[in-house]
Amino acid sequence: MKKLFILLCFWQIPLLAQNLGGLKGQKPVTVSGGLNLGFNTYSNLEGRQRLDPFSWTISASPVISLYGIQMPFFFLINQQSQSFSGPFQQFGMSPSYKWARLHLGYRNLSYSNYTLAGRMFLGAGIDLNPGKFRFSAMYGRFQQASLRDTTRNTFSSLPSSFRRMGYAVKVGVGSSQNFIDLIYTKAWDEENSIKIPIAEGITPAENTTLGIVSQLTFFKKITWSTDIGVSGYTSDINAKDLTGTISLDSDFLKKLFLLKRSTQVGYAANSSLRFSSRFASLQVQYRLISTDYKSMGAYFFNNDVQEILFSPSFSFWQGRVNLSGSYGIQQDNVSKTKATQTTRNIGSLNLSLQPSTKFGMLMTYSNYGTFQNNPDRIIDTLKIQQVNQSLVVAPRFSWGDRVVSHSINLMSSYQNSSDYNTVSKQLLEFNNLFLSFNYLRNNMKQKFTISPGGIFIKNFLSYGNTQSMGASLNISKNLKSFSNSLNVNYNQNYYKENANGYTFNARWNGRIRLSSKQQLSLSAALLYNKDLKFEARNFTEVYTQAGYSLNF
Repeated sequence: MKKLFILLCFWQIPLLAQNLGGLKGQKPVTVSGGLNLGFNTYSNLEGRQRLDPFSWTISASPVISLYGIQMPFFFLINQQSQSFSGPFQQFGMSPSYKWARLHLGYRNLSYSNYTLAGRMFLGAGIDLNPGKFRFSAMYGRFQQASLRDTTRNTFSSLPSSFRRMGYAVKVGVGSSQNFIDLIYTKAWDEENSIKIPIAEGITPAENTTLGIVSQLTFFKKITWSTDIGVSGYTSDINAKDLTGTISLDSDFLKKLFLLKRSTQVGYAANSSLRFSSRFASLQVQYRLISTDYKSMGAYFFNNDVQEILFSPSFSFWQGRVNLSGSYGIQQDNVSKTKATQTTRNIGSLNLSLQPSTKFGMLMTYSNYGTFQNNPDRIIDTLKIQQVNQSLVVAPRFSWGDRVVSHSINLMSSYQNSSDYNTVSKQLLEFNNLFLSFNYLRNNMKQKFTISPGGIFIKNFLSYGNTQSMGASLNISKNLKSFSNSLNVNYNQNYYKENANGYTFNARWNGRIRLSSKQQLSLSAALLYNKDLKFEARNFTEVYTQAGYSLNF
């Protein structure tokens, strides 16, 4: 017996720029939003039903505004879901007055990429920007205490977690063009917030991060941006103290971080120098994140990486010709703890041509190579040496007048992946060819559009080539209060140059405008799949949908 699902959620309030100084001009209470009703049917003529034969959904999204402060709700009813989520799950607001802003409730703030970087918290914060002075601070809960549900499957239930608290402070000076900010963040797990079973083995952690973010502009054309972070992450605050001679900076580190035997000190930096003018620009960017870098103020880091990237761009002929590219080198094993180092060469080139309003073309080329240093330390079957290349050419043509317009879009692409490992190349090496054609005719006066097209795809693989070619037709016609469209597609598939099946699908969509705030939608679709080798993959499915929407 399927349960009835009712969801009433008061989600995070998007009040990022609510200015209290303008409350006098706001209405005390306003209500807006929308109501949607949906009904769907499904049928498989072969009898193998993948979906329910009939389903329905009722949803509403009212928004209550109190003196301009918007509070959105969401309400959903259907016959399938089997869970309930209570109201007021996430509530937050950020009212402002002149150069001050207050953050209350559920908020996500970002002070830098390597300290407090958008992690959701429940608490309070403040931003003060009087002139060139910059001050920000926050305090709150980053993670709620929870115990694993042992009545559920071990792999599907979430692990236990401590309540995690923290605070952050940012102090800086400058403008939007030139500034420097100093950031300090600290977060910790409350050990007594839960009782952890011995078998689970998680430990309370603590983290302190320091950050510097700066930007300097020279001669209005050169910009130097820097983002640096240092993190001390202790995975077990109950571990023994770290004793002995650590490094020359051990006394300094002890004042900043909780140094235990489970403490890892990591570093991260991102610096870029950019020159920009009317006709050309050049950016040089360097990024370094150590193996052990973590921050409780961020969700995820792609650490153990060192990268340098050059990105030039040029514009000619009053913007009709644009050329841009990039080349970079990326390496891992930053902390020199691995036996080998993996290097990636990253290169791309983009050319955009628009000599007239009737013709344009886009060309792109990219080359990505990956290889390992010290290959003598690796057995042959584990060596990594790959090169991936791609080339795309996409010309377009257009002509016509204000009543009838025409356009032709062509696209061709070639991709190649070369693997120099004699074992893995049998599975990873491939070539791909893609061709497409599309013609569009649009009659503005009759509000009628027709667009035929074609597609060809071929994959060259070591165990057998695959191929697909097809045609499509899209037609749409709009009336005063009624619009409808028809989409038809046919694709023929091949394996080892022999036909092995085809797919046909067609879909009709219609919309009836009942009033300026009401709309009725209808759709019907047919999907037919024929497999010449496996009869079990053959099916014919029919979908229908009807919906009603009201905006208030």
